[in-house]
Amino acid sequence: MRHLRTAAVTVGACALATGMTTLVAPAAGAITPEITNKLEIVLDASGSMADPAGDGTTKIVAARKALTTMVDGMDERTQVGMRVYGATAPPGKDTPQACSDSQQVVPVKKLDRPALKSAIHRYAPKGQTPTAYALQQAAKDLGDSGTRSIVLVSDGESTCSPDPCDTAKDLAAKGVNLRVDVIGFKVGKKARSQLRCVAAATNGKYFPASDTTGLTSALETVKTRATQSFSVAGKPVTGTRSSSDAPNIGAGHWTDTVPADGQTAKYYRLHHSMPGSSFLIGATSRPKVENSQLQLSVSTPDGTSCGSASPTAFGFAKSSRDLLTGVLSTAPRYDSSTCDSADLILKVEQSDWGKDAAGTPMQLDVVETPAPTNAEILKRDAPVSGTWPGLPVQQSRGTSAGGSGLADADRLEPGTTTVELLPGEYKFFKVSAGWGQQVQAIATAEQNPAYASKTSFRRLSTDILSPAGGVATDLFPKGMPKGDSGTLSHSDLLDDEGGRVAAVTAPIRMANRASYSNHLVASSVAGDYYVVVGLSALANGSDTVRTPLKIDLQVATPGTAGSDAPEFAPGQMVKSSAGVALGADGTPKGSNVADQKSAGDRSGEDETSKADRTAEAEKSAKSAKTEAAAVPEVESAEGTDWTLIGGVAGGAGALAILGAGAALALRRRG
Repeated sequence: MRHLRTAAVTVGACALATGMTTLVAPAAGAITPEITNKLEIVLDASGSMADPAGDGTTKIVAARKALTTMVDGMDERTQVGMRVYGATAPPGKDTPQACSDSQQVVPVKKLDRPALKSAIHRYAPKGQTPTAYALQQAAKDLGDSGTRSIVLVSDGESTCSPDPCDTAKDLAAKGVNLRVDVIGFKVGKKARSQLRCVAAATNGKYFPASDTTGLTSALETVKTRATQSFSVAGKPVTGTRSSSDAPNIGAGHWTDTVPADGQTAKYYRLHHSMPGSSFLIGATSRPKVENSQLQLSVSTPDGTSCGSASPTAFGFAKSSRDLLTGVLSTAPRYDSSTCDSADLILKVEQSDWGKDAAGTPMQLDVVETPAPTNAEILKRDAPVSGTWPGLPVQQSRGTSAGGSGLADADRLEPGTTTVELLPGEYKFFKVSAGWGQQVQAIATAEQNPAYASKTSFRRLSTDILSPAGGVATDLFPKGMPKGDSGTLSHSDLLDDEGGRVAAVTAPIRMANRASYSNHLVASSVAGDYYVVVGLSALANGSDTVRTPLKIDLQVATPGTAGSDAPEFAPGQMVKSSAGVALGADGTPKGSNVADQKSAGDRSGEDETSKADRTAEAEKSAKSAKTEAAAVPEVESAEGTDWTLIGGVAGGAGALAILGAGAALALRRRG
């Protein structure tokens, strides 16, 4: 059975109360994409919500308080609405009127705090509990596209037919990309069983709450699951079910959705614009399910294989995986030129491991690289285990909010930047690196009583992704620095003294694209690399800590930029729409004008300074494109022209699964 993908919390008995994580606003000048996640609060306003909450107040008062806290903590870009049920029909028998008593009181739209708060306080406990009807209507309110969540808070079992569990199963069977997270507020055994079934049928989670504090905590967790955004960017494209009519995609950023599980796949056609060129293809998404995996494969039209890869979701909690990313290269590992001379077919499908992530927004990155003319003198890929370069103390770069994904990652210059994390959050930063350089990062967490080891069991992580996605972190580098408890790793548990983790890539070399080692494949192109820092929540989903944990993030790009750089035939160049122009030495010379300056240097910037910075960035970008070479510019998939000098490519291989620091076994989909 295909699982539903939406976070929904049913508010049984008209009470949704929650305290939600306040998302930090992006730094000035950072790209701020719209949040496409859609959330509807479903508030149970049945008569039982007038019962005591167990802490000196009533359930409805507790719900109002918790929901107000949740709304206050929501990101301004969140798409959110609200529906109530059991709020207008008089108490009594389960009449047709009572069993269809549900109203959308705030439409799903960009966050409107006044309207939501007014609706939260407007309704008092009154009627019956038509939970199934409310769920059906909420699914309609959210539409049929995008990532959709229902937050249902309920204090009792449904008093109307049909059984809400059957309704949830029907929604799942129809392929509705909807997840329902349910909070059971002081419910009995029968209601608990019913509400647990609703959550399970839609791949949501059930959270018990016995008082105002528990309700607020549960809603905090649910809100984070439902609204935390991963941004994708690019030109929309729809893969076909047959390779014969597959849409053409060239170098650039493209967006689609993950195909359904089973035998369903999506096909795309790649055309060589330069003889002997190769493609680097990356897939990145953020499924709302754990243990999900894609299969990327490229072949010629006659079926000859040109490589495959298995992007796998990873996360920072013990059993939670949040980000799915991986890269595939068509660069030959032997002397075969079959894949250099014909159109290629890209096939994207879900593997038979893990849970179904159908409908999840997915970003496809395609880079076309010419054959280098100096291939015989380029260094081959490095040994599987690289070396950690020395990392001296560097200057402070101030503070940065970080981004929620590749699309809005804050740019960092080498140095130390202070960031803050809440349990369950991870932040994205981008760092430019040229040919021959490495990217390295150390994240040091402060000592904070709220995260004491006896009560914490939270994991701090830092990892590095390549410009096309895919894990570039070297999992077993030599010469890693020592910490209080031994050699540093990219992931470790916090303790009473805080925590410290570190990550590094192999030297960036074009020859890495044909490696069998996945992290070397990801270290095969000069450009923007992504440093990801994460803090896991408690594995049982009951994390109540709202105290931000301060992290000092130090990044560096050791090595000589431009060393071992590829050369190409006259008029040939790497074709990409990554928004970065590389100089002849492979060093990034310009990027999107919105993030030309380090995010850490923007604090206190007024509008005049912003205008000056933008003008300066535009001038810098223009200059960079002139320096890049006197060759025609390449039109990207998004309509932006950028010239890249140098090579971009990668190799196929199994992805390293991050987070716990060890590979986690994927469950076979049942």
